[in-house]
Amino acid sequence: MAPVPATATVLTESAATAAQTTELAIKALPPGERATATVSASAPQTGASDATATAPAVSAAVTVSASATAPVAAAAISAAASPAQVMSQAQALAAQGNFAEARGLLQTLLEGADLTDAEAAVTQFEIAKFYLADKLYGEALPRLEALLTSPLLADQAATAAQLQEVAAPFQLASPEPLSTKVLFLHAEALSGLGRYQDAIDVYQTFLAQHPATAEIAQAQIAANYVALGNNSNAGDAYAEAAAAAPDTISKVRLWEDAAASFQNAERFDRATAAYEEILALAQNASYRADIEYRLGQTLAAAGNTDAAIEHWRAATAESPEHASAYLALIELINRDAPFDLYQRGYIDLQAEAWYPAIDAFEQYLASVSPADERAGLAMHGLAQAYLGAADYASALSMLERTLTQYPSCTCVGQTWLDKAAVQAASGDTVGARRTYRTFARLMPDDPLAPEAFWRSGVSALWDNNELEAVADLLALADTFPQSERAPDALYAIGLGAYRTQLWTQMRQMYGRLQEQYPDYKTLAVGYWLGRAYAETGDLEQATAQWRKIEQTAPDVYYGILAQEGLQQDPQHISARMDNLRVLTHRATTNPDDDGSLAFAEAWLATWVEPDGADSLAALPDSVAQDPDLALGRLLQDLSLRSDATRVMTRLYQRHRDEPRLLFPLMLEFERLQ
Repeated sequence: MAPVPATATVLTESAATAAQTTELAIKALPPGERATATVSASAPQTGASDATATAPAVSAAVTVSASATAPVAAAAISAAASPAQVMSQAQALAAQGNFAEARGLLQTLLEGADLTDAEAAVTQFEIAKFYLADKLYGEALPRLEALLTSPLLADQAATAAQLQEVAAPFQLASPEPLSTKVLFLHAEALSGLGRYQDAIDVYQTFLAQHPATAEIAQAQIAANYVALGNNSNAGDAYAEAAAAAPDTISKVRLWEDAAASFQNAERFDRATAAYEEILALAQNASYRADIEYRLGQTLAAAGNTDAAIEHWRAATAESPEHASAYLALIELINRDAPFDLYQRGYIDLQAEAWYPAIDAFEQYLASVSPADERAGLAMHGLAQAYLGAADYASALSMLERTLTQYPSCTCVGQTWLDKAAVQAASGDTVGARRTYRTFARLMPDDPLAPEAFWRSGVSALWDNNELEAVADLLALADTFPQSERAPDALYAIGLGAYRTQLWTQMRQMYGRLQEQYPDYKTLAVGYWLGRAYAETGDLEQATAQWRKIEQTAPDVYYGILAQEGLQQDPQHISARMDNLRVLTHRATTNPDDDGSLAFAEAWLATWVEPDGADSLAALPDSVAQDPDLALGRLLQDLSLRSDATRVMTRLYQRHRDEPRLLFPLMLEFERLQ
């Protein structure tokens, strides 16, 4: 099909080169018909270089300007490159954020290649997408409007086969009609130009044609209502989007937006209902505390103080450690609502409101008997508040009283650690380490005893007392071998031995780690043990350690270091350990792996049970017809990658335990990048 010329003048991306436009034929329509589209330049608007179309009635061709970067892009195109290859290059540039050069590449393709109607339409669609990615809404709009009025897209049934032929080579993921995608991008361009009501109208047309997209489309409609200042309609749209969302995370996010919009519109009953929808779904205590607090704020704004107080109390009970609990507490105190003094002190302490915490704990201790079940906890909390306020003398006094008066308190272990922290903060690090060790030896059954040895060792390292640090860390590993800190201690000693070139001790520590804690930092321990063997002349053992890492994980940090060791004389590797830039490696140890999809399928076929499918890369019909797959692919074609990834993740979560599906699902996710 020969190019059909038409005339246009548009404003290019750069104002400095606005006059340097190029006439370009876009063969998106059936041959033999003629029409012209006149696009006159106007002053650029904020965030866009604008072009306004005058009567874009198009029946044969659409004319647009070439990007100022087109000559650069043209130079990069091989003369033998097919349209599909050029599209692939453009998509790769866009994936790197280089939308201008991607546009130039495709515009050069339109100018110089003999494209079919469908190929030209898809190319024009991609150019418009890349303009939108750079927020050049004025450049995108006339292209999209010309496409919308073209017979090719208007008569979708007649041209569906043409578009289907170019879908795969031109990297379209969704089989949805191109007119559907153009309609959505048209709304996006209108919104970007501040034509919010027009955008809403187009989004609603899109939604009427594709009700399955309500979660996405209604959210876009809502955002445009917000931009118009119409919070009431925005709340309704967000509520519709939330009702359509199939997963909890999306629902609560959209209900939050709905609640905020209703609140701004002073529709407090609807805002309350939105927050109640969230509470019916949410399970995380901290998040529930935040929603309870916000619901209290809404009820207070509506004049329902009693109900507000009830929800603020709920916020403090859900998660007293969360910031929303503290904010709720302030609301309660400001309204003179009765509140438990101990709980008040605890919430203030978690919020680092030291002096209010001191006041609350002191009032509580003055109001109860010393035998009160929370008296020890309150005294410890008071000491922690003094510590936070840097009143070390008062903190130390309260900590010692807690240990003396309440030796059975559940807080006793933390009290010992806090006492040492006070001493360290006062400059007495030697005394702090003595306190740590005393606690660990007097109360070895306390869950925090291993932590005491660890902190003592770290303190000694900060004081450059390596012998003392080793003694503490070895005591930790020997006395509490089941502690999570035990392997940390051995690893730290091993690194210290490496730094001081105590190779025998290094071998002992990492050998012990590998034997007693085989799942702890497996690659790192294996590598450093290999280093220790190499430095002591045991090359066979060093090679064995590194070979195992190379075979297990050749493409990660320690895999690279292991290969470095294997490629050199292990006795003299120290000088080149940091020279990773010269190291080459494969991400696989299989010599037949050429990185192709064919090899991956052949390899998978050796262990995946056959199911009659022609290709392991193909999704079974049950998944291929999944609504989330269709929606995810459509969102991908619209460059809504965040939404596409979220939707596709829902699909993955439903099938994550089906090994046969993981490979084709991986390929779907790869297309999102």
